[in-house]
Amino acid sequence: MACSWWKPEPAPARAPAVSCRQPRAARPSTGNPIVSENSSRLVRFDTGPLTAAEIGKPRRPIEGETVFRTANAFEGNDGRVLSGVWESTAGKFRSDTTGYIEFGYILEGQARIVDPDGTVHDLKPGDPFIMPQGYKGHWEVDHFVKKVYFITHIA
Repeated sequence: MACSWWKPEPAPARAPAVSCRQPRAARPSTGNPIVSENSSRLVRFDTGPLTAAEIGKPRRPIEGETVFRTANAFEGNDGRVLSGVWESTAGKFRSDTTGYIEFGYILEGQARIVDPDGTVHDLKPGDPFIMPQGYKGHWEVDHFVKKVYFITHIA
């Protein structure tokens, strides 16, 4: 193993196992700079408090004084691929993924994403979702929501 922090974990007698999980305290914080695809190392990022996040507001608000916090952790393919952590305070805002596809995974809080036809998707921690290219629904956040995202811009 090449991990300097590698420690074997106890395993059942039948199945010897080895873990290369980095201890939580040694993981990079969300305040670290973006890692580019030029790195040949696995990219890990903390999903805890976003200490060095970019603050923003929805481009297409519907209701409320929503505030976003975004911490990009990875950029690749000449900026066409992005991944990181995003969180939002309460509010309603439109989503328009024209030009990109987004995978999301809810970490904390709850939200609803409403399709243009009115179908409501309740999202809670542990729920994955994909907004295909051109998706035009809207978000409804009652209190707070946090997600990990992976975005691929279409050429």
